[in-house]
Amino acid sequence: MIHGPCGNFHMNSPCMKDGRCSKKYPRQLIKETQTGDDGYPKYRRRNPEDGGCTAKISFRGKEIEMDNKWVVPYSPLLSKMSHAHINVEYCKSVKSIKYICKYIHKGNDMAVFGTKKANEHDEKFFATIPGTLEGRFSLEGKKGTPVFGSDVVASEAIGRVYTVHPNNSECFFLRMLLHTIKGPTSYTMLKTVVGRVCYTFNEACQKLGLLEDDEHWTKTMTEAMLTSSPDQIRNLFAIILTTCNPSNPRFLWNKFRETMSEDILARLRRNNVTYDIQFSSEVFNEVLIILESKCMSICSKTLSQLGLQSPERNLDITNNADLLREKNCNTAELGKFVESNKPLLTDDRRKAYDHIMECINEEKGGFIFLDAPGGTSKTFLINLLLAEIRSKNKMALAMAFSGIATTLMDGGRTAHSALKLPLNINVEDYLVCNVSKTSGQAKVLQTCKILVWDECTTAHKKSLEALDRTLRDLRKNDQLLGGSLLLLAGDFRQTLPVIPNSIPAEELIACLKTSPLWKFVKRFTLKSNMGVRFFRNETVQHFAHILQQIGESTFPTDSNGEISFTDDFCTEVKTVQELINKFYPGISENYKNRDWLCERAILAAKNDAVHELNSRIEEMIPDPVTEYRSIDTVVDSDDAVNFPIEFLNSVDPPGMPPPRLHLKISSVIILLRNLDPPKLCNGTRLSVKRLLTNIIEATILTGK
Repeated sequence: MIHGPCGNFHMNSPCMKDGRCSKKYPRQLIKETQTGDDGYPKYRRRNPEDGGCTAKISFRGKEIEMDNKWVVPYSPLLSKMSHAHINVEYCKSVKSIKYICKYIHKGNDMAVFGTKKANEHDEKFFATIPGTLEGRFSLEGKKGTPVFGSDVVASEAIGRVYTVHPNNSECFFLRMLLHTIKGPTSYTMLKTVVGRVCYTFNEACQKLGLLEDDEHWTKTMTEAMLTSSPDQIRNLFAIILTTCNPSNPRFLWNKFRETMSEDILARLRRNNVTYDIQFSSEVFNEVLIILESKCMSICSKTLSQLGLQSPERNLDITNNADLLREKNCNTAELGKFVESNKPLLTDDRRKAYDHIMECINEEKGGFIFLDAPGGTSKTFLINLLLAEIRSKNKMALAMAFSGIATTLMDGGRTAHSALKLPLNINVEDYLVCNVSKTSGQAKVLQTCKILVWDECTTAHKKSLEALDRTLRDLRKNDQLLGGSLLLLAGDFRQTLPVIPNSIPAEELIACLKTSPLWKFVKRFTLKSNMGVRFFRNETVQHFAHILQQIGESTFPTDSNGEISFTDDFCTEVKTVQELINKFYPGISENYKNRDWLCERAILAAKNDAVHELNSRIEEMIPDPVTEYRSIDTVVDSDDAVNFPIEFLNSVDPPGMPPPRLHLKISSVIILLRNLDPPKLCNGTRLSVKRLLTNIIEATILTGK
C-alpha cells in the first residue's frame, strides 16, 4: 500500500494541512524498527542502497519513482480477506488499552443547556446551549455536574426546507409561509394574519397577497372606493383591465359598476330635478363608453377584446382613439403659450424654428436633426414647436426614446409606445414597426404634420430605418419617410445605443450616423447655453465649457485615456452618506416638500448603487415603512419545482421592482411601464401620497 503521493508531488492532496502531510509522509528511512516512543512505532524502512525496493508509478501524467518512505503499514492477509486497503499498526503502549476502555465506559451522549425567558414579562422559556465543554467531571452523591466551557454557537443553526410540488397544495403553501414569516413558533402563528387565524395555509397566503387571484382585484377596487372619486376608480379599473389580465372582468364590472357611475348619476339628477333617476342601463352604458375610450387610449383594445360587453354608441372609436388623444388639446391656451414664449428665442433657435414651420406650412417633407448639447434649451424649443402646430388644429406626434425625456414634452410618449418598434431590433434586419394599416395609430402616422423624436442618439439605426419603411407603406409614398417631416433631437456627445454584450465598435456601427438615411439629414446646432446666460456665473460657464470638451474629446486625458476632474469642476465625497447629506440636507424636515424633492436627484451607473442609495435615503424618512411582496408565477406549473419561491425572490432584474418593495409616505418613485400615457408613462417621477394594502397613491412630481 502506497500513500499519496502528496507534498511537492500534489499540494492539493486531501491529507495536506498547512503545507504538510497530516499523516506525516514521507516517513524516515531507518534500518530497524524502533518502539521506544510512547506512540506509533517507527517501522523499518530500508534505503535502496541497503536492499530496499523501489517502484515507478504513473501519477498525473508523470512517472514517479517511489521508495519505502511512502509505504503504509498493512497486513497482506487482512487485505486479501477483506478485499480492501487496511492500515495495520502495532499497539504496544498501555495507553492503547486505556483508550479502548474509555470508549466502552464513556456513557450516553450528553448535552448541557440552560433556560431563560425571552423577556421579563414572557411566560415562555427558551433553551440555550452554553457551548463546548473544556472540562467535565462527575461527583457521586451531588445534585449537579460542574461544567466549565464557553459558547461555541457563533450563529443560528441552518435548516433546509425541501422543495414541494404545487400539486401538494397545503405543503406548498406551508413552505411559502415559512419563507415569508420570520421566526414562527407554531403552525397557528404561521396561519395568523392581522390577528385572525386562517383555516388553511392557502387562505393565509391569499390574505398576505402571495397568490394571484381575482380576489386581489376585488380588494383593490374596494380600497379605492374608500379614498377615490368615481373618475379615479374608472381609471384604476381600466388599468386593471388592460395591464393585469383579470380572469373574470365581468364579475368585477357587475360588483363595482354602481360605484363607477355615482358622478354620472349625480349629474343626471342635477339636470333633471323633477325626475327620480336611479341606476339604469343608460347610466352604465355611459360608464362603459368612458371605460372603452380609456382602454383604447392605453392599449388600443375595445372592451369586447378585454372580456366585457361593448357599449352602445353612435361613433366607432376603434380606429379613432389615438386620433382623439392627439387632437385633445386646448388651442387657446397653446396660442397664449406661443405668443408669450416665441420672443424668447435666440438666433440659433429662431433659425431652426422658422425652417421647421416653413416645411410644415408648405407641406414639405424632410429629415431634420437638432444637435443640442446639454443646457441649450432643446426641450423649450420642441414644446414651442408642438404648441404652435397644435394651436392651429394640426397634429404633431411627440415621442422620446427614454421615459424621462418623454415626461418633459407636451403629450409625449415613448418611441416604443408611439411607433410599436420591434423588440428584436438588435438581431434582425429589414424590420418594420408593428402598426396595422387599419389601426388608429396608423391614421396618426398618416395625418400628422410632424414627428418629433427626442433623445434619438440612443436609438439603434434600425429603428430609424424601420420607421422609414413603415411611413412609406402607410402613406403609399416612396419618398424619404413617406414624404413626412421628421425632427430628430439629441446629442451624440452623450450615450450612444446600448448593445448587450457588445464592444465599442458595435455601438458605433449601431449609431444613427452609420445609417444610409443619415446623408439626407439637415442639421441645426444649438450653441448658446441658456444656463450660462441666465446665471451669468463664471463657475457655471466653466462647467459647461469642460462638459463640451469632454463630449467632443478635446479634454486632456492620461495615457490610459482617463479623465482627471479638478476640484473646481466637481465636488468629491468619500462616503455614500456624505453624498446623501450633500444633496439631501435636512431630509427629515423637507421630505414632504414636493418642490424641494423636484430640485434634486442622484444618478448612479449601476443598479446596486441605486438600491443602496434608495434604502439609505428611505431610512432617513421618519414615517413608518410599508412592505409590498411580489406575486411570483412560472409559465409552466411543472417547472415550479425547478424555480422555488426563494430563488424567484432572489432575482432582481433591471427594469422591475424588487421582490420586497419597501415604501414610506413621500418616498420618490419612478413608473416602470406605460400605464396611462401621456400622463403616466415609463419614467414618470411621483411622490407617494398614501400607502394602502393593495393601492399606492402618488402625485406626479415632474413632467408635462
